[in-house]
Amino acid sequence: MTLSEELKQRTQARSGQRGDGRQAFLAQRREIARALKDGYPAKTVWALLHEKGTMPVQYRTFMEYVNRYLKDCEQPQPTRPPEKPPSPPLSKPKKAVKPAKKPSTKRFKFDARGKSKEELI
Repeated sequence: MTLSEELKQRTQARSGQRGDGRQAFLAQRREIARALKDGYPAKTVWALLHEKGTMPVQYRTFMEYVNRYLKDCEQPQPTRPPEKPPSPPLSKPKKAVKPAKKPSTKRFKFDARGKSKEELI
């Protein structure tokens, strides 16, 4: 038996047909949607189905199917308590006082001529 024939046999025996994972997902979509609505994490649902052998796809593909086919079955997000409106101030706000101007500092000015020896000493 040649190498290519042996590889062909192995790949045929090992893999199903293209689209089997999507068919398996669509066949169980009601149960999956119910589990997600009941609050179970998608990872837990996928893990159980994958262990049983009824979900032959990887988790990433499973999530693509959930997002594509079960858009209305998003998992409930934790709810935050409503934010309280800010309470009114107890006293009237004071007007902002402008800060006093600081005296200007001397800045460096470049002189291309340079300084004489008397000025440097």
